Amino acid sequence: MSNTRMKDALEEIARQSVPESTNLWPRIAAQLEERKSLMMTFRTRPFVALLIALLFLVALSGVAYALGRAFGYFPGLGLVEQDAQFHVLSEPVSQTRDGITVTIMQAISNADQMSVTLKVENVPTEKQTFQNMSDPNTCRSYPVSYPQLRFPNGEAVKISSGVIDPLTGGYQAQYKFSSVPMNAAEAILFIPCIHGAVSPGILPENWEVSMRFVSAPPELALTVIPVTVVTTMQATPEPALVTTTSLPPEPATDKTDRLSVMKVIDTGKDYIIIGAFTPPTPRPNEQGIYAVVDIILRDGNQQVIEDEEFPFDLDLTPYILETPAEKSVWAVKFTKEFTPPLHLTYQTQYYYSPLPQDSYTFDFDAGPNPQVSQEWNVNQEFQLAGHVVTLTKITAGTNNYAFFFHTDDETVESVGMYSRDDIQITGYAPTDTRGYFGIGDWNLTKVYSELPKGNLKVVLSGLYLFGNIEDWTMVWQP
Repeated sequence: MSNTRMKDALEEIARQSVPESTNLWPRIAAQLEERKSLMMTFRTRPFVALLIALLFLVALSGVAYALGRAFGYFPGLGLVEQDAQFHVLSEPVSQTRDGITVTIMQAISNADQMSVTLKVENVPTEKQTFQNMSDPNTCRSYPVSYPQLRFPNGEAVKISSGVIDPLTGGYQAQYKFSSVPMNAAEAILFIPCIHGAVSPGILPENWEVSMRFVSAPPELALTVIPVTVVTTMQATPEPALVTTTSLPPEPATDKTDRLSVMKVIDTGKDYIIIGAFTPPTPRPNEQGIYAVVDIILRDGNQQVIEDEEFPFDLDLTPYILETPAEKSVWAVKFTKEFTPPLHLTYQTQYYYSPLPQDSYTFDFDAGPNPQVSQEWNVNQEFQLAGHVVTLTKITAGTNNYAFFFHTDDETVESVGMYSRDDIQITGYAPTDTRGYFGIGDWNLTKVYSELPKGNLKVVLSGLYLFGNIEDWTMVWQP
């Protein structure tokens, strides 16, 4: 278990990475919903240090390679071919604006993927925070704040995953890019804004840092760790208890074989277990989501083992695509130095929506020419399935509206967060949806190709309630 690490997995990455003509949604919808729900960890775990892991789905054309070749493991890039050819940054590069310095410390590429490590320094503390910001216009979440690579041929590649570690007056970050041009000699790292900026424009934005790459020395390839697929005993389930809550009791569920191991990778000093979770079927009068809260590892002496959940440099796409849609794929990396057997606890939070779903419709006059940062204090109280929620305000962005909600009902988890159709402006189809969770307060941003104007009809639905926290456990023997 890693208390100081938080996962933020966003459906936007998958949607941006897969061509519009490729209909993967029926196959991976459940996975995307769970990844989006991981934002819940921001409000349930201690905020000691921040690690953001963006789990990604690359274009379908890039999927097949991951399961059929001989691989080694290279930190930051993940699995690479054992005869990989690398390119590296010719020298560190820096850029300073308004006293703030961005330094690209390291960059390495292999075939069609690249890892970039950078450091941001001298940021005034009053202008940056790593707390969970409620304003959707702040430099806080993908795709607003994360870099992209731009190449001389005009191609631009978006981030596929990354980790961010806060420092005093800045942060250090490592980003991974997939599907980059082969053997690229030059690139520009475009940084839209400094992560954690408390408001738009308060820190320098739209950074462009040029990088040049050279062939890596041959000895670098020797650092690739050969990996082997471990022959393992079948993982066996353990009895687990339901965490007691004040919620209505839920029917007992069969916990047999809910967790399974798909693959175990031995990197020399670590194991990486890739597995699947099969959730129970929701009750007939509701639809539900089992969102992972934590993965806890203990050794044979019941001592906790530190781990990295969903390692950022591991591409889980092939495993997601080969797994039935009702299952969730998970991964955990941990040291081999432990006393077996391994006791793994997969902890979930259940969210459910009563069926048939209720909805609330109201009229909203945005005026003929809504302006960026314009705000309407709506304070519209409504009920869904007997639960009272208030739409407190609506704000406008360049091409989006953000809807802010509040409730004093402690059984309400959110409204509008788990389907693109939960909040609708009649007659307008959003191109993107982003959610920001908070206990009792949350907001949802709808992005449009053209901002809706005039008298608008808004439909609110998608009420989700808190269910039980449950532990699903198994024993694994190397």
